[in-house]
Amino acid sequence: MQGCGDHGCVIAKPKGMGTNMGCTCPASKLRCMIVSLQEANRMLLEANEECKMQGAIAFKELLLEASNAMMYPHIEGVFAVFEERNKK
Repeated sequence: MQGCGDHGCVIAKPKGMGTNMGCTCPASKLRCMIVSLQEANRMLLEANEECKMQGAIAFKELLLEASNAMMYPHIEGVFAVFEERNKK
């Protein structure tokens, strides 16, 4: 298979003169799409972790309010351990 004639071609480097405009082969476009999808996946995973923590914080606040933490001070200690483990 012959490449597109660009010096950065992922299929085949040009023999002799070539261009520096970027590879236009389908494999190059596929690689760009894969990199974009990997970046989007990374961003979604980070957002998911942030949502989990926000949900845990909201749950903690509701539980402390409902259980009257003044009567059960150990509950705050349990959540402190939970939060410390999730920081890692």
